[in-house]
Amino acid sequence: PWPAVEQASGEIEFDRLEMRLGGLKGRLWGYELRDVQGGITDLSARDPVLTLQGQGGGPAADLLRFARQASVSPRVGAALEPVHITGPSALKLSARIPLAPDQPNTLQASVQLAGNDLRLQPDVPALLGARGSIEFGPQGLAVRGVTGRWLGGDASFDGSIGNDGALRVGAMGVASADALRQWTPLARFAAPLRGQAAWRGTLNAVDGRSDLLLQSNLGGMPIDLPPPLAKPAASSLPSCAAKARRAAS
Repeated sequence: PWPAVEQASGEIEFDRLEMRLGGLKGRLWGYELRDVQGGITDLSARDPVLTLQGQGGGPAADLLRFARQASVSPRVGAALEPVHITGPSALKLSARIPLAPDQPNTLQASVQLAGNDLRLQPDVPALLGARGSIEFGPQGLAVRGVTGRWLGGDASFDGSIGNDGALRVGAMGVASADALRQWTPLARFAAPLRGQAAWRGTLNAVDGRSDLLLQSNLGGMPIDLPPPLAKPAASSLPSCAAKARRAAS
């Protein structure tokens, strides 16, 4: 069930068999909903449907809490459990709510991030100052072109959580050796590295299992080891991969 909207106010107008809603506003925990419009086209219909469109603003954490509860699939809600986000957000939404029993609600929402800190997994560093949009709908959740700071450099993320509960993320950016050493799974790998380098990576997680893969040619990042293992910053390697895996608990 969807949580109740509190402090709701607005206008309701009946015109024969049509009900129109206008200027609705209210609060969902700490999140402010406003400019909500909608109604029911035909109250006498066999299966009447309430439609709503609106916008809002407030803590992104409250929207994440709502998404866990309102997900069309329990597996999407479960996949969102380890996600953590801080900071404000802006929302645009539309909803289709059948009033007949045993018919699912449909929600489409677009969330705009404006400098949030976003952590997808407890043991994965947070994306700092995240900017971009997150789309939520019947097919699950999608992240498109979200940018921020990750592993000490600029990064861009695209990904999704489907109705199967699988998290799939692709990313690219620049990482610093100092930031890599602060992340426990990569600390030994990064110990002889200096400077920074471009990388590409993927994160796949489902049912408590996750696999993270980072790849880089380490161009621009010297390796401080005795010859023949040393590498100057100007040279590149054919490919270098670092993996982190977490089994289901």
